[in-house]
Amino acid sequence: MTTDILIGLVGSMVIGFITYSLLKKYVFSKLKVNKWVIVGIFVIAFVGPMFLIQAEVIKENSIFTNIQSGVVIVLVLWFMDTMGLRGKPRPAQVNLKTNKTKYATTAVIKAKAKPNRLRNTDMEVIDIKDIKKKKKK
Repeated sequence: MTTDILIGLVGSMVIGFITYSLLKKYVFSKLKVNKWVIVGIFVIAFVGPMFLIQAEVIKENSIFTNIQSGVVIVLVLWFMDTMGLRGKPRPAQVNLKTNKTKYATTAVIKAKAKPNRLRNTDMEVIDIKDIKKKKKK
């Protein structure tokens, strides 16, 4: 009797994880839901069947309890994903070499030419080419 319950529970966890993976790929990525809404749905899905079993609306070892445990698993995984507990995905190994060479060189800041400054001042402009020609003679 207990092995049947254990097999059913493990089976519902596997089905719940596969369902979560599919929902995450196609549904959850498009939804933006507050984490407290997910917690509220989790509490209702976890506590609600206990009241229904006490009121004898459903039986304790029915297929509904297996479905309920799968829904609870999906909600827990969704909550963990919204909290960021799964971690960040690693960057692809192929792109690491191109990114290192791209950012390895430092940027050179060049001064902006200001032609009006030379026109409006009384400064003498020294031409470097003339100085080099005088030194060579």
